[in-house]
Amino acid sequence: MGTGSSSYLDLYQRLRQAWSIETSSKWLPHNPASGQCGVTALVVQDILGGEILKTDIDGAWHFYNRIDERRVDFTMGQFDSPIAYDDHLSSRHDALNDTTMGQYELLRKRLGLTEKKRTPVLAEIRFAERRSEFQNLGLAERFGLIYRTNFWGAESSSSGVGSELAATKTLRREFSDLLRRLQVKSLLDLPCGDFTWMSEVDLQGIQYTGADIVDDVVKANAETYGNDHRQFSQIDLVSGSIPQSDLVLCRDCLVHLSFAQINQAIANLKRSGSRWLLTTTFPDVHENRDIEAGDWRPLNLQSAPFFFPNPVQVIVEDCSEAGGDYADKSLGLWAIDGLPQQGSLDRAGQSDA
Repeated sequence: MGTGSSSYLDLYQRLRQAWSIETSSKWLPHNPASGQCGVTALVVQDILGGEILKTDIDGAWHFYNRIDERRVDFTMGQFDSPIAYDDHLSSRHDALNDTTMGQYELLRKRLGLTEKKRTPVLAEIRFAERRSEFQNLGLAERFGLIYRTNFWGAESSSSGVGSELAATKTLRREFSDLLRRLQVKSLLDLPCGDFTWMSEVDLQGIQYTGADIVDDVVKANAETYGNDHRQFSQIDLVSGSIPQSDLVLCRDCLVHLSFAQINQAIANLKRSGSRWLLTTTFPDVHENRDIEAGDWRPLNLQSAPFFFPNPVQVIVEDCSEAGGDYADKSLGLWAIDGLPQQGSLDRAGQSDA
């Protein structure tokens, strides 16, 4: 969608038709924009990108957008007086505290924002077929089963097709450049999987720790690849003790965990005192869905219920799996101390605008 005046007017008219008592409890027939600022700012960012800003009005935050360096406020009409804008930089998490997940999803639906259909990948197909095998298994046992049975079906890597050399050509080049630019001296690769693609990365001058929840993976890697500058440890990302590192690489991991486990993992990373997190995200996903551990789905860490800030850098992996349906697969770089606090996922969507 373009960002000219006619496009803004068209979007405003669509928003007016979509607002209701169901998208904000403060909606009024004679003032349809009342209480709609948070949910509207979120959806407008979904459509047009840009940033979310906020201004204090009589002790309460008013949310709106900035697109191409231009302030865009579709709900300013709810106020009787002109707004003295402060233009504080806000976030999706802040805006969600002004609304609920149900209201957000409803407004998206009314504006015709639907998730693009993607061909299921082997990891989710096989989990659906063999879900019963995972009943009553803990986290380590689940991923141990996946490792022992080559559950994800790759020919050259027990970590799945996304960890084969052909699938990581772009990643290996971009990742090496990133390590140099950030001047990384200590790297934690969690989970490290079977180390197939990482074994081809130049790690000279970097203290590398490969960690995984599956003990058999760790032992095999240590025997094959371990040396003075490359060590392997068994660590549970969700509840284990994470060593402080310059950079934590968490590739193709959170996509296999539940929302609650991701929340715990984020809190655990923050406790570690590590500086950077480089982790998998799919920017084209708008509606994240919850799963049980060991299953798979694409995640957008900037969408609900996570609302990560804009990444410092993005590595697009050039994923060709499923005929290009997952071409948006990326690694996003975030400062760990800037990630949402523990409990954000639990609190998200409990407010009502």
